[in-house]
Amino acid sequence: MAMAVQKIFPNSKVTIGPWIDNGFYYDFDMEPLTDRDLKRIKMEMDRIIKRNLPLRKEDVSREEAKNRISAINEPYKLEILESIKQDSITIYHI
Repeated sequence: MAMAVQKIFPNSKVTIGPWIDNGFYYDFDMEPLTDRDLKRIKMEMDRIIKRNLPLRKEDVSREEAKNRISAINEPYKLEILESIKQDSITIYHI
């Protein structure tokens, strides 16, 4: 979903959605969405899913993670990084 939202709305920022009983959800820092926007997002999500993109796991240092997150201008992800105590950070790529 985040990939779809950020493709359609490049200035949107993924924020910190809380964990819930059966997973988690995303919040976004952006302008309010319309019903038309939601339909566009759903269509883009369907296109992304059909591409069956591989998921890759990568372990990096805290400093490397901070540099990468800063480079893509994701301030809320930096907040999450600050709450992680380990020095090795796992990043997932699609």
